[in-house]
Amino acid sequence: MLIGHTGMNYALRYFRATTVNVAALGEPVGASVIAWLVPAIHEVPGVTTVTGGILVLLGIAMSLGGRE
Repeated sequence: MLIGHTGMNYALRYFRATTVNVAALGEPVGASVIAWLVPAIHEVPGVTTVTGGILVLLGIAMSLGGRE
């Protein structure tokens, strides 16, 4: 948690706050992937979790891909 918040504060020096906040939406997706890949946890995500993760990543890509 300390690394995550420090990383976000560091990113605010170089990116707009809206960009950093939208990118932070990917945190639960990353946590689900880690929970699936770590052998001690090995929690396989369900279909709805995978579908939601894909939608979140597409939304992040759309938001970050648009230039003003």
